[in-house]
Amino acid sequence: MKVNRILMKDFLAHQSLDLTLAGAIHLFVGRNGSGKSTILDAVKVTLTGTCRDVPRKDAAELANWGADKWSTQVEVETPSMVGNIRRTATTLNSMDAEGVKHQLTQQRLDAALMPVRGILPALFDTMHAFTMTPNELRALVVQLTPSEVTAEFLAAKGLAGEPLELAMAGNWKKAETVAAQKKRDTNAALEAVPSSRPVDEQVGETGIRCSEVSDEVLDTTKERHRVLLVDAKNLEDRAAAGAGYQAGKLDQVKAELERLKPMAELDAAVAERHADAVAAAEVYDATSGGVTACAAEEASAHANLEGFELEHHQALNWKASCTCPDCGVKHNAPPMDATLVSTAKKGHAVLVDAKAKASTMLQQGRDALEDAKAKRDHHKAALADANRMRGQRQALEDKLATLAGEEPADDPAALRQEAAQLRDRAQVGKLMLDQVTAYREDLAAWEEAKGRKVKLEAAARQWEAMEHACRPDGIQAELAGGEQAGILERLGRVSQLLFADTEDIMAVTLTDDFVPVVIDRNGEQHLARTLNGSVQWRVALCLADALSHLSGTRFLVLDEVSVLDGANRGQLVGALMQLAPDYDQVLVACAIQESATGAPADSGVTVWYVQPNAVTMLADGQVEAA
Repeated sequence: MKVNRILMKDFLAHQSLDLTLAGAIHLFVGRNGSGKSTILDAVKVTLTGTCRDVPRKDAAELANWGADKWSTQVEVETPSMVGNIRRTATTLNSMDAEGVKHQLTQQRLDAALMPVRGILPALFDTMHAFTMTPNELRALVVQLTPSEVTAEFLAAKGLAGEPLELAMAGNWKKAETVAAQKKRDTNAALEAVPSSRPVDEQVGETGIRCSEVSDEVLDTTKERHRVLLVDAKNLEDRAAAGAGYQAGKLDQVKAELERLKPMAELDAAVAERHADAVAAAEVYDATSGGVTACAAEEASAHANLEGFELEHHQALNWKASCTCPDCGVKHNAPPMDATLVSTAKKGHAVLVDAKAKASTMLQQGRDALEDAKAKRDHHKAALADANRMRGQRQALEDKLATLAGEEPADDPAALRQEAAQLRDRAQVGKLMLDQVTAYREDLAAWEEAKGRKVKLEAAARQWEAMEHACRPDGIQAELAGGEQAGILERLGRVSQLLFADTEDIMAVTLTDDFVPVVIDRNGEQHLARTLNGSVQWRVALCLADALSHLSGTRFLVLDEVSVLDGANRGQLVGALMQLAPDYDQVLVACAIQESATGAPADSGVTVWYVQPNAVTMLADGQVEAA
């Protein structure tokens, strides 16, 4: 990646500037406040939307003193695109060859410039990678890992669902957050699951426990409870009715009797239905006999016809020397004259007619038999209904006689006392029913909860495993491990270029936990964060260079070079000259107090002397006073 041209209007230190860049290393020098960093910020704000820690919502603050708006434009070139990007405090556009603006979103621009999330800040801010936590640095290295991470690989490591999808997208932090939240939700659901088995208590004073009560015993107890309550209610009704109870019962039976026909009418109806049923049965029997006779006559006619047809056929087809079917002797047949043939035909017609009449009579008899059977069954049903009604009448009359002969009702107080005793007995059964039913329901709920708990525990373990797998020291550490050797090699090479032989630092490296350290001449390691600003800045440059190298962007922006002294700045320029073949472009801003000198033409370094609204490229050996 490289920037070919930078334009800005009323942006920070410059009111107007148009700068075309060619070559790999560009060193912008000048006095403090001359606008060196503004050039770098113009590139950064155009491509990322922010610079100098100013939020995008406050981007208007980046305008030059006295201006109320600003604009920047950068022609950027990557392996996949060459485009002009224009930015203002509120808009982002791409510019085509004719200068026509096309609306652009930051998301689309990020995807076009750098598919790997999080790499741009490390390229534009020298100290960014140095200030990252070890886990953040490891995660960024994982995203830059060139090897493809497949869903099958992540699934084999225990990832599934949303964490797997997020990990595939490189968003490991959110994948860890989702897995952790799922684990908390599952554990909360586990806490709500009842863990203790219901107590199998003794049922009343029976001496048996709830689990020992069978379904048959439970059903019997339910029925006994129902009967006791019904009997108690009847006793209470009798007690409430008092002396009028028996009279009321008599009136009730009499009213039921009035709804029925008198016994004499019912007796007459039974007799009539009986006679009808007997007559119908007789008709059925007679019809059945007639059908049997018709069947015999039809069978006889059929046999006669078959015999005649056989004899007639033999007579017509008789030949000399034929074997007689009756006697088995061969003899000549007498000739058949026309008269005999005619007589035989007439006889055959008579027999056919007789058989047809017999068949017709048989079918008629069968139809009549079906009709007689239907009438017989109807009269039998009518007789049964009449007997039922007569039986109802007789039962009510017997009940009336019984009630009439009973003694007057018992004492109401005694009835209520007896009813209370029955209800007490029913309550004992009810308590048993409630206790056993509640135990069974609690036991079923516990069994169901036990199965649910097993599933929830397995799910909680799975979410916890996914949470650990998504942490930087999980799968990311495994993925980053393959790239760490390359990073360490790059750090060692660049650190040797940045640190002078007179210094006590031999190399910059990373611990297994991705913590930046320096190695002194005695081979001892020192945390880079504990050293002075000059060392920290050069360690940060080593990290930024390694990330640029690993990502393949071949682009880097270096600012805050003022933390280096003169000798270290010279060491930096020498290092950049040797690293120039590894980069498409490096932009460096460096403050000077005295003068600037152009770099040799074959060094790969272009020196720019920056003043407000003006940038001058210094030729080889050209000196510009600060």
